[in-house]
Amino acid sequence: MSTEKTADLLTLVSACLPDHKQLKHDSLLEDIEVMGAYQDLAHQPVFREVYERYFHMERLDKMETDQLEEMKRILPKVTVCLRGIVTSLQKGAGPTLTEEDMPDFYNENKVDKLLEKLASGNGDNYTNITPDHFMDIFSKDTLKSGRELFGRFQVDEDDFGKAIQSVMNSQPYCISRDEMAHLESEYQNAVNEVSSRAGFFRQGLARRLTKKLVCCIFACMMPALVASMTGTMNSAMIEMSRTLIVIASIIFIIGG
Repeated sequence: MSTEKTADLLTLVSACLPDHKQLKHDSLLEDIEVMGAYQDLAHQPVFREVYERYFHMERLDKMETDQLEEMKRILPKVTVCLRGIVTSLQKGAGPTLTEEDMPDFYNENKVDKLLEKLASGNGDNYTNITPDHFMDIFSKDTLKSGRELFGRFQVDEDDFGKAIQSVMNSQPYCISRDEMAHLESEYQNAVNEVSSRAGFFRQGLARRLTKKLVCCIFACMMPALVASMTGTMNSAMIEMSRTLIVIASIIFIIGG
């Protein structure tokens, strides 16, 4: 295994033979391998998949010298970026990350761009993505918004973490807690609006029915009142008139 002394020796020899490309190449590999950032990648279990895919020595050995020089320069940023991605699952910009944000670990500008986006988020999230699978956050199959889920929750559900978990099964998700609180507020406002409108409707209906009932009672009294004032209607006519008025009143109350 490479040691710092070996790396120092190769660096010294490479400086003495600046035109020796293979020596410079090997010297850069040795420098990278003893870097603290590289050791983090190589030995942190959570970064194992990324390390094997992008940073294993066999892969770096195939790079050109100028590529290795860039790798040596940006490697410390890469480890910061990876830690930021893992942290963003539970707290941070996780829900805003997309396929387009997938890092190119060999490109400093793209790493810087992702670091900037990671720094922009600080809210808590609901997620079922474990640190070992943190790169799933960039997948198009990972749900990043709870809006389409909200209508599937139980009416009395007050634990969004459990609610999301119950409807998502094994599909990966990373959803902002602030978004869920906002959706809950929208829902409560809508419920209050409907309740308010229903209350106005009931009050209006009660007033209309009361008016109709008073009119019907008055109408039912009319035959007897006319008969007493004019003496032109006998009891049979009064009863018949009252029956007809009652029927008409019922139709009036029901049909408006």
